[in-house]
Amino acid sequence: MKKVIISTLLLTAVIVSCNTPTQKLENAGEKVEKAEDRVIKADENLTKAKEAYLVDIENYKVAMMNKITANDTKVDTLLKKEKSKERSTQAKYDMAINKLKVKNMEIKNKLNAYTAEGAEKWSEFKFKFDTEIDSVEKALNNLVMPKK
Repeated sequence: MKKVIISTLLLTAVIVSCNTPTQKLENAGEKVEKAEDRVIKADENLTKAKEAYLVDIENYKVAMMNKITANDTKVDTLLKKEKSKERSTQAKYDMAINKLKVKNMEIKNKLNAYTAEGAEKWSEFKFKFDTEIDSVEKALNNLVMPKK
């Protein structure tokens, strides 16, 4: 009797757990819908990430252009400054200022020429660019307030 009950229970469990072809098709359809939803969300996230990346580039360019403009102003001020140094010292001073003016123009052109090429290259560009603009700023500040 126990064997019959156990056999009946097992047979019932097997029959209940079996899916008909219609049920399998419905389950597959639900899985496809869920996958499509995940793809749509992934596309939305990618679009948002791209937009954020482009906004970051634009904000950075604006901030760096402000620094470049400030450097140009310092250079112009230094070039217009009263020339009261010895002739050889003044020539070296003017040459140093002009080199910084050229370097500032070069980094401005580099910034304007940059195009979006991916997050990794963007990070690399920013690191190198920050280093270059910082060196120009430091050199200008050293000319304004030379070390004693």
